[in-house]
Amino acid sequence: MIRRFASTLAVAVFVGLAINAHAATYQSIDSADIWYYPFGSGSADLRIWGDGVNALSPTYPSGHTTSHAYMKWDMSSIPAGSYTVQSAKLVVTQQTPGFTLQEGLDSPLEARQLGSNFDESTWDFYAAGNPTPGAVYGTSDLSNYNASGPFQIEINLLSGPADFAAAFNQAVNGNQQLALAATSKIALAGPGGSTYYRLYSNETPTSAPQLVVQYAPVPEPSSLLALAGALTGAVGLLRRRR
Repeated sequence: MIRRFASTLAVAVFVGLAINAHAATYQSIDSADIWYYPFGSGSADLRIWGDGVNALSPTYPSGHTTSHAYMKWDMSSIPAGSYTVQSAKLVVTQQTPGFTLQEGLDSPLEARQLGSNFDESTWDFYAAGNPTPGAVYGTSDLSNYNASGPFQIEINLLSGPADFAAAFNQAVNGNQQLALAATSKIALAGPGGSTYYRLYSNETPTSAPQLVVQYAPVPEPSSLLALAGALTGAVGLLRRRR
């Protein structure tokens, strides 16, 4: 029984190594970002708030009750193909917060679907056809919260409900750009309306929004057949040696 268990474990380890042999990591700061707000052009910060109940405006272009951040990444370094996404996160840096930890937990930062059809250098808030935020990929982890200074916020992009893996594959096999919107329902409050998310943009490269994705090619059917054959042979050999 022990020998059979050891043989099965060895085969399982072999399968895991084979599947992950070509895993890779994409890690980059964003190539473009915008403070989505009527007076947001040219800002070095990305500022996010809602109306206390909703993160999104009922109509777009939005007014002053909501504010978002638009970000996108150049994915051209990844060859076209079909990929499984093993992990994915957005990492941003919050400047010294004007909100408490509880306020942040009650109104988390959200990463949402977004079209990539915007250009930072020619951005016009009122232009027709600007992209608008879609469904949520994930919400913020505030375990690094610091009331007296900047801190990093991570968002697991695979927590859903939106399908980040599908967006990743679409971007890699499409225009090679992947965009995200950062939103929150947190309401402006406090002295000078200081209760909001204020993130560093790519004008501060060391603290710019960063996308980190671990991915691996989906094996071709012929590769899976070859692997299955090799495993069958290995199992047969182990049985004969019993």
